[in-house]
Amino acid sequence: MTQTPSTIEDLISLPQIKPVARRIIALGCLIILLDGFDTQAIGFAASSMSQDLGIAVRHFGVVFSAGLVGALLGAFILSPLADRFGRKPIIELTVAIFGLFTLATVFATSLETLCLLRFLAGIGLGGAIPNIISHCVEYAPARRRGFVVGLLYAGFPVGGMLGAGIASLIIPTLGWQALFIIGGILPFVLIPMFHLWAPESVQFLANSPRRAAKLRALLQRLAPELPTTFNMARERPAQKRAAISEVFAAGGVTGSLLIWLPFFMILLLLIVMVLWTPALLQQSGLSASQSVLVVGLINLGSALGNIWVGRTIDKFGPFLIIPLVVIGGTICLAPMGTMINTPMLLSACAVGSGFFFGAAASGMLALSASWYPAHVRATGLGWAYSMGRLGQVIGPLLTGGLLAAGLSVQLIFVLTAVPAACAALSIILLRTLPHAANIDRQRQEVTPVPEVH
Repeated sequence: MTQTPSTIEDLISLPQIKPVARRIIALGCLIILLDGFDTQAIGFAASSMSQDLGIAVRHFGVVFSAGLVGALLGAFILSPLADRFGRKPIIELTVAIFGLFTLATVFATSLETLCLLRFLAGIGLGGAIPNIISHCVEYAPARRRGFVVGLLYAGFPVGGMLGAGIASLIIPTLGWQALFIIGGILPFVLIPMFHLWAPESVQFLANSPRRAAKLRALLQRLAPELPTTFNMARERPAQKRAAISEVFAAGGVTGSLLIWLPFFMILLLLIVMVLWTPALLQQSGLSASQSVLVVGLINLGSALGNIWVGRTIDKFGPFLIIPLVVIGGTICLAPMGTMINTPMLLSACAVGSGFFFGAAASGMLALSASWYPAHVRATGLGWAYSMGRLGQVIGPLLTGGLLAAGLSVQLIFVLTAVPAACAALSIILLRTLPHAANIDRQRQEVTPVPEVH
């Protein structure tokens, strides 16, 4: 008894495709882990670099922003290229970019050089995540995409936690340069592994008549028993991709804007939690070592939240879960400024805020991957993620402005409820659009594959 798939969606559900999909997802997790490691490495090394290079610590805010601006441009520019030239070559390009310029950071001798190198590394770091997620979900059945996205995005905070541990071990003995050597070399180890073991997206190839021969060759390798009657029909007529009109046509103008806004707000909150929480809590009287521990707990919660939310979204849908986890994150984050004298409660809220807002970010990635069809998926997801990167640029500046204006630490934490409320309301409104019903239907559908006796 053999299964006879009739469409691309049927094909990726075949048993013989599952080992290939697991390999692609495992490699994607490793790349995103390195993305998290390299993104946060500059924060771990800032103090040592300040002493070694003679750059005042206060100037590292510009360095952080340079990397985040690069990440914003990388997500915005490189994602459309993946819809034009393929997921695989653009992923390899992004990994090479952030590996090369992370390694080159070793040779930085001035603030200007450091900003330039972090900006260039940020382009690769920003372009990697949306393209990897687009590639991986196209090897996952629709009902499993939430779990896959959550598993992938969990690699980012895990990379941050590993980076913190490695930095604490090697910087005191080998210097800050060793951290960037590790972060720069490992991506070039992964590139040939990805090139050899990860095939191009079947859905991407199916959307281009010019790549019909490549599609047939890939299908012959993945499922050689496919009958000649297998339907290789494209999802849509081929045409020029990556224009904003294409994204709006596929996802709707209102729908796209209602996805961009929560991305902006949620990633703004996450970056403020990681970058500003130590300084804010220290200003309220917490010790430096305790404040660093709080950030570690936020990262731990974020990793757990990313892993948990995928299966939950697959079961209950993103339109219910994302607003709930945003509300949960707000309940944990808003009162943290008043918990200096209750360390156990502060620690619990740090884990909880990381858990819920990390889950919200992963949920937004899963929702975006489902909202946009394959022919503009990398573009739509990349531009939505670039809105989140914009939030990461603005968030630290906004927090610094509130602090400079004389607002208390307690009030600044309470005000995090404002962007959280905007994010939750956007998803509630998104649920009212007609396209949202298609997302729920795809999640609940289990397409039967005909059997031949």
